[in-house]
Amino acid sequence: MTVHVIGAGIAGLAAAARLARAGVTVALYEQTRAAGGRCRSYFDARFGRPLDTGIHLTFARSRHFQAFLADVDAADQLVGPDVSYCRFFDAVEGRSWTLRPNSGPVPWWLVVPGRSPPRKGVGDLLGLARLAVADRASTVSACIPTSGPSYRSLWEPITVACLNTPPAEASAQLLWQFILDGFRHGAALYHQRFARGGLSESFIAPALAKIEARHGTVHFRTRAHRFEFAGRRVDGLHVGGRRIALASSDAVVLALPPAAAARIVPDLSVPRRCSAIVTVHFALDPPAPPGPDLTCVIEGRSFWLLTRDRVATATIGAADDLLGEAPASLAQRLWSAAAAALGRDAERLPPYRVLKFRDGTYAHTPSEIARRPSTRTRWANLFVAGDWTATEFPATVDSAALSGHRAAAAAQEAIGRT
Repeated sequence: MTVHVIGAGIAGLAAAARLARAGVTVALYEQTRAAGGRCRSYFDARFGRPLDTGIHLTFARSRHFQAFLADVDAADQLVGPDVSYCRFFDAVEGRSWTLRPNSGPVPWWLVVPGRSPPRKGVGDLLGLARLAVADRASTVSACIPTSGPSYRSLWEPITVACLNTPPAEASAQLLWQFILDGFRHGAALYHQRFARGGLSESFIAPALAKIEARHGTVHFRTRAHRFEFAGRRVDGLHVGGRRIALASSDAVVLALPPAAAARIVPDLSVPRRCSAIVTVHFALDPPAPPGPDLTCVIEGRSFWLLTRDRVATATIGAADDLLGEAPASLAQRLWSAAAAALGRDAERLPPYRVLKFRDGTYAHTPSEIARRPSTRTRWANLFVAGDWTATEFPATVDSAALSGHRAAAAAQEAIGRT
């Protein structure tokens, strides 16, 4: 009995690691030369060091991602403060503030000066109430007044950070689910967690090592071209230029991006529209403190700035309009705002690297959310995983890990019946 896992992003790694831990024979296939998908590192010659593909923030209560790390003996690879806060800096107005949620389920911090957003008003509380009762078709901007005092300083940054989609299009229900989790768990939810080292070093390498130590096989540069279907089962895989015949006791976990999954599986419902993410790394001289420090910087739009040692990383969500902008222009504009937040010379542009991800995540609009598939398909031995599947979370590493665990459980059940 073998479970063939197609795709070695976080969802595929989580599925493979969970199956291997249970003693199931696993074969993992990745079409590129490196695992991790968008959650990985690469060596950059200009910086002379590995750089991450972007900022991957998790929280203390990201339990599914933490369960994945526990499966691969990497639970100690998350670091971050044991207090909850989120710092904001308005580069246009030159002012900063910090959100400080309180412990416990009653969010009294929302009305306390110094802990809550500045210039908040009654409209913001009414907006929260509208989010709470929003239907599936509602968008964030239909609930939160775009002219309200804290729209620019809170709602737009939070919506884009959570959903990678502009508020005018983003699902109100999905944003409310994130906010509601915060209300339930209080400050414990918002303890920021980052990779101890690079993403590949902290998360991906331990997963691959553990899968192989448990007698799984990992095949890089091995692309899945098509599946063969017979009746209600997949009975053949065409991967890496060869055909693999499946035994009656074998199963398949498909953990590719949505467009690639839809090309392989007939009539699979997947989100069709994606939302871009742009990341810019800046070399810092002198370096910042070694611990990770995150700030939301607001200029014409918001972006998140992570500093650590010799690198500052700016990540911009909902960035489709920036894909055509020249890297030098984009880097200079972001550095002007980042330098103001960091107290550095805005005129002295440091070495930089611009990364543009056209298919950053699926667009979290009501219509695209409705297209997310469940774990099980109409084929008895085929299961899908990915942060774009129907979990209760947005497209995050926590969602990816959860989807992988669900697919692993379904695959185990399927091979157990044979």
